[in-house]
Amino acid sequence: MIVESLSERTFSLRGLFPVASERGVRGEGVFLLVALLILLSASIAVASPFASPRGYAMDIPAGWGLSAPNPDLDVVLIGPKYHTTPKLLSTKASPTIAVVVTAIKDGVSNKEALAAARASAETDLRSTYPGFAKSADGIDALGSLTGYFIEGGFDDKGFGAHVTLRRMIAAGGHNLFTLTEMSLDDDFPVLRPTFEAVESSFALAPFDTSAYTSRLGFQVTPPGGWGWVEETPPDVVTFIENVDEGEYPASVLIRARNGLAQGVDEQLIADNRDEWNAKYSQRPGYAPVDQGTMLVGGEKAFFTEWSETADPPVKRVRKWHVLYPRNGVIVEVFATYPESSHRKYDLVMRDLLHSWVWCPPKPVVAPVPAPAVKP
Repeated sequence: MIVESLSERTFSLRGLFPVASERGVRGEGVFLLVALLILLSASIAVASPFASPRGYAMDIPAGWGLSAPNPDLDVVLIGPKYHTTPKLLSTKASPTIAVVVTAIKDGVSNKEALAAARASAETDLRSTYPGFAKSADGIDALGSLTGYFIEGGFDDKGFGAHVTLRRMIAAGGHNLFTLTEMSLDDDFPVLRPTFEAVESSFALAPFDTSAYTSRLGFQVTPPGGWGWVEETPPDVVTFIENVDEGEYPASVLIRARNGLAQGVDEQLIADNRDEWNAKYSQRPGYAPVDQGTMLVGGEKAFFTEWSETADPPVKRVRKWHVLYPRNGVIVEVFATYPESSHRKYDLVMRDLLHSWVWCPPKPVVAPVPAPAVKP
């Protein structure tokens, strides 16, 4: 496949917008009821810039906020929960803008990837949102990129209201960018200028210069204040939190090996996950937390999460094991941090994996031979 089918990746906005909550996105907050005048003023208020380490930047509309990080979406913007129609003021729906970044497979051009995404766009939306009916589609601009848009709607039975959706897809920097905008029908015409302003502000951005670049051609951005230690071969890097003496540092180890993923398919990895769990279950105080799939570098990876007994100064630690195969490179990520602070470090872990991008490999500098010593 040129890129993963969008429907297979299940980056539904349910839980923020449609009623059935999924693991991908979680909506939180107090529901605000404000007048149409505020809605109109918010759509033209000053926006704030947002830069993603995934290689793009755009403006966040005034009054909108970012959702908590999650493994399935690069970013979700949540608008104020207000509505232009009084009968909808009691609903819990918010306008949303979500961005997904998918790495285009090696040997596939941006043009080919965009054509494939365009061909499957309507089917993907119908799969994710049952009853979706297309109302318009065509060519449009996402910032300076020429892309494809599709608009339509579906009935949300939970709210008893119809939802309008607009999706923009564009390719640049060997990534496919998918931007999905949603609101209740009656709100969409008023919010359209806001959506259009976000689309116009979209721009490709260079890789984050603070990121770590591997010899095997991937880049991640560690948390601020963390250091790293690199080993080779194989390519291993360990990110370590800088803490005061006596405190337990969080750490993330990434191990990448070239040529080991040949012949490794998703089913084999999924089957092996039971073997991982059997191995980890032998550790002192083992307690399973979660397992499943997540997006790393815009592609599917498999993870297992658990907790276990630890040595002082902490009693228990939370651990992750993520396995990510791609084009002959197999990447493993191991994370360890205090169980008592897992909510904080869960976000750190997801942010680090969210920052993952494939890029030109870091050149390996050959050692300079010592000068010959004359007898």
